[in-house]
Amino acid sequence: WSMGIAYNEEQGHFYVTYLDDPPRSLTNVRLAIFDTDWNSIANIAVTQYADHSFSQTGRPWVILHNHHVYVSFDTSTMNPKTMEENKDWECTVSSYEITN
Repeated sequence: WSMGIAYNEEQGHFYVTYLDDPPRSLTNVRLAIFDTDWNSIANIAVTQYADHSFSQTGRPWVILHNHHVYVSFDTSTMNPKTMEENKDWECTVSSYEITN
């Protein structure tokens, strides 16, 4: 599920944030980088929650500022018995430096 995109004109790179679609029921955030022909340059696991963590992510977004990529997203936990969301959302921002 692609949720955010930003373009770095200086490098000619697209930055795309998305939720992975794992065989398990909980999601993680990823950051993919593409060139102007949409060839994959990198694919970064922003989060790596395991099944037993009962944590999931949502609504990732991306912005570029001062040679950094900022990925914001929310996290929440799940009830291990019912797998219902606990509605304990927290916002997180991860930062990555853009290098040439």
